[in-house]
Amino acid sequence: MSSDIILKTQQLSQEIASTYPLDAMKMDAYWAALNDLQVKFYLQITGLDFLGEPDGDESITITNRGHVICDIGQWRINAGNPHQDYIFPEDTLLRGGESVTVYTQPGARHSFNSNRSIWNNHGDTATLFNHSGEVISTWLYGKAAHMHVMISNVHYKGDEFRTEGDEYVELHNTSGDRVDITGWQLTAMSNTHSFTFPSGAIIEPSGTVRVYTNRPPSAANEYSVNSPTAIWNNRGGMCALSDYLGYEIAHFAY
Repeated sequence: MSSDIILKTQQLSQEIASTYPLDAMKMDAYWAALNDLQVKFYLQITGLDFLGEPDGDESITITNRGHVICDIGQWRINAGNPHQDYIFPEDTLLRGGESVTVYTQPGARHSFNSNRSIWNNHGDTATLFNHSGEVISTWLYGKAAHMHVMISNVHYKGDEFRTEGDEYVELHNTSGDRVDITGWQLTAMSNTHSFTFPSGAIIEPSGTVRVYTNRPPSAANEYSVNSPTAIWNNRGGMCALSDYLGYEIAHFAY
């Protein structure tokens, strides 16, 4: 979705540049269209607490990562079931850098007003729609994400002498959705080494993450096992990926 929005923004900018001079009405229309594209690009689902920790109340968080004030009135969050929707009230404004959290239980300003859990602990899909019904952001976790995450590479032969701290395993998100991999685990089947992804770990749409043996992360999509010794046997082995409930998702033999 992001690449599509970028392309549309470029096309609109070129159209503005080629249409000269512009009258006030056309200029207003162009600016409104550009603003709409920015809103689609910067509004994202940035968190989903399906366990409801620590007080038992589940929640989902939407963040405006841009600088434009966004009116999300009549926008809708769907919790994976046709009858599980939350619709934001009219004139709900979200300023640049701000977040809004929608809870499951009654009592909060933004709430599904449900006395029962709505987010499946085994996995689900959260979708944010704008007032026109367009999908703005999608968040997958657990079983809903299994088919979209693969082990794309095991770089088992590092360049660092003996310790090979620059070894890594790479995961690839094949979907156009954000995938929550909190609590997922990578395991080297030939030894006792494993790595559990921390809270908040995600793979961006069509993105990758790398888990190094022992190298300080230099980007948001990098992690380190912090092992003083090499993990991946240069003569061959297998890597397994499981989710937070222990279900195996993928394995990679090399």
